[in-house]
Amino acid sequence: MPDEPGKEQRKGGKRLSESQDELLIYLLGTGYSQLRAAKKLRIGKATVMRKMQKPEFRERVANVTRGVIGEASAQLSALLNETIETAAAMMRDTDIPANTRAGLIRTVLDHAVRFAEHTGLAAKVTGLETQIEALQESIDAVKQQTDRATTRAA
Repeated sequence: MPDEPGKEQRKGGKRLSESQDELLIYLLGTGYSQLRAAKKLRIGKATVMRKMQKPEFRERVANVTRGVIGEASAQLSALLNETIETAAAMMRDTDIPANTRAGLIRTVLDHAVRFAEHTGLAAKVTGLETQIEALQESIDAVKQQTDRATTRAA
């Protein structure tokens, strides 16, 4: 029986259903390891690894991951504004000891620097992921050309 698009062979001859595919994408995109996702779906890790070799599948997982990170970032941004307002009010409050206010300032600045570093790293990672995907597509194209040439030569 030829392979059907979107279906992956499972142990015992069964294939992953579309809903299992979607759940696998969601699990991987939300931080599950390949092994943990495989166990959750009661499939072999090799099946997950085969799925992850497919550029379209990897892109769908990456889209879920970006969505999760985007939602978390939005929530953190909303909290950050509130935190800054609270910290600013506390820094002006002369009833709070000066050393406590100084510690608050250090903490806020430290976290602001970390946030800036993280934001820069996230942009670099996204760029690297794009480059890796382009390289993988090039590799896949070369493999296809090699396979065709080998078939013609045989």
